[in-house]
Amino acid sequence: MNVFTHLNRIILFQLNVFKFRKMGPISSKLKLLRQQHRLTQVQIAKKLNCSIPAYSKMETGSTDVNTARLFQIAGVYGIEVYEIFLTGDDITGSYLTEISSLRAELLAKKDEIFLMQQKLIKLYESERDVSIVKPS
Repeated sequence: MNVFTHLNRIILFQLNVFKFRKMGPISSKLKLLRQQHRLTQVQIAKKLNCSIPAYSKMETGSTDVNTARLFQIAGVYGIEVYEIFLTGDDITGSYLTEISSLRAELLAKKDEIFLMQQKLIKLYESERDVSIVKPS
């Protein structure tokens, strides 16, 4: 799992926890996204590899959309998962600032992990070299 997939899952969890304050229902956002991209329910259902009635139920709110499906929908529209939850001016609010901050932190941690891996490899190699030189 790459860093940004993990970040999306963290953000998705956080948005689910706080969604009652500013988030709109997912079903209305799905319909809006579909209409903005000038697609039919048939086309989206095909892209999501689900039946037309199943997708229709997602749009009407008759059924819940699971996490895996949210990632799939985001991929179809070329957006991040958290954007499905945002309504109106939410996207210009503190969410983007927090997300940017989290991404920067993740990238820093990724670099830190890489450096630690390099140190570990060097340590292992130096220990191996010492054990080869020492007679048993």
